[in-house]
Amino acid sequence: GEKAALRGYQTRAALYDLILSYLKRYASPLSDKRILEIGPGSGMFLLALQALGVATAEGLEPHSELVALSRGEGLQITEGDLRSPPTFMVEHPYDVTLSRNVFDVPLIEAGEDLTPEVHQTGIQMLRQLARLTKPGGVSVHQTERGWPFHNTDLAEAGFELLEGGTSYGFIVLR
Repeated sequence: GEKAALRGYQTRAALYDLILSYLKRYASPLSDKRILEIGPGSGMFLLALQALGVATAEGLEPHSELVALSRGEGLQITEGDLRSPPTFMVEHPYDVTLSRNVFDVPLIEAGEDLTPEVHQTGIQMLRQLARLTKPGGVSVHQTERGWPFHNTDLAEAGFELLEGGTSYGFIVLR
């Protein structure tokens, strides 16, 4: 009921605060940054970024009903998936990319079994993410199932680990 809703809101607010702390630490000032959130859902975090004065806050969302909802709030949301992002996004990479639980999806789809195929899907997603992030840009990600990549995977995709790790719920890449 009401207590569960409040706990959910408090958890989400704490998560947003943590993401913002990473963004401020590694990507300040935010006022001149182009930020892409992969899987923004209803766009609540993008609205918060806009309120903080971020130059551009856009989203890439696979669910059409959430795209419509977000666009109704005036947000720049493109329907699509990290596995094959739109060409216009790849051609104009972002200063900052971020996601919450996006890298959990292949594992969930495979019934929580981290097979070599699931790992390879994640690697492909990581490579696409690198294409969406400007060289020298920052990429911040939260996962509930731990980070399924090794530093060699990150390096092959073009990233370096700034903070976090395999069993950590957050990872910051450059």
